[in-house]
Amino acid sequence: MTKAITWNATTHTPVGMTIAQCLYKIQHADAADRLVLDSVTMADILAEADEIMLTDALVSTYAKLQRKMDMLQAVMNRAGGEVKPIAMQLRPLQKKRRGASGGGF
Repeated sequence: MTKAITWNATTHTPVGMTIAQCLYKIQHADAADRLVLDSVTMADILAEADEIMLTDALVSTYAKLQRKMDMLQAVMNRAGGEVKPIAMQLRPLQKKRRGASGGGF
């Protein structure tokens, strides 16, 4: 039996239940197949993919990164339709091999 879980658009939580109750219901509904919490590798995902899209990195100075991410989030919100980014995170820089990374959606 399939039951819909309604999500609150403001708090991003399930309506009428806790996250733990929601996860329990999802796991219970999947008891026969046991696929919901099954592990998956990148090779599994790529083997089943209909299409693979490669994107380039956003390169910016760290001082301007927050502004660039705000602009990118605005574009994603306008173009997203029903699927929109709900948060972005600017983490401390991680330097590796003369390069650095620090942002993400």
